[in-house]
Amino acid sequence: MTDSPTPRWHERLRSFQRALGRLEEPIAQVRSTGQLPENLSAEFKDEVDRKFEMAYELGWQTLLDFFQYAGLPVPDDYEKTLDIAHSLGLIEYRGSWTDLFESLHRTIETYSQRKSQIIFGRVVYSFYDLLSDLSQRLAEKAAQHPVHVNR
Repeated sequence: MTDSPTPRWHERLRSFQRALGRLEEPIAQVRSTGQLPENLSAEFKDEVDRKFEMAYELGWQTLLDFFQYAGLPVPDDYEKTLDIAHSLGLIEYRGSWTDLFESLHRTIETYSQRKSQIIFGRVVYSFYDLLSDLSQRLAEKAAQHPVHVNR
């Protein structure tokens, strides 16, 4: 067997999984205590926001890398990307992904404390689960096409 480099999307998937792992603890903490966003420190919420944004970006880039690896078009449009991911079974709830994307961009465009708290709650109770599901589905694809490298 000849050496073959690890596909970029496999490497990116590992980074995505590590980022989700770092996000898992604070998400679990909020879920287990049931604390409302307004009762959490700004530093804690900022930490969760940063970790979520990192995981989201890595997940999105992993998805695009997978498309490229699979010989599929890599769309520059969010909606087309969701359509392809949904058709491949990589995402289940397309509408929730649209909501995630729009929520993130609304926060960037018009920041307000109230919107931030609402979106924080959605990150904890919905959006994190979307990323976790994407990670699991991509991991299943990676397991179907393992990379063997002789060392």
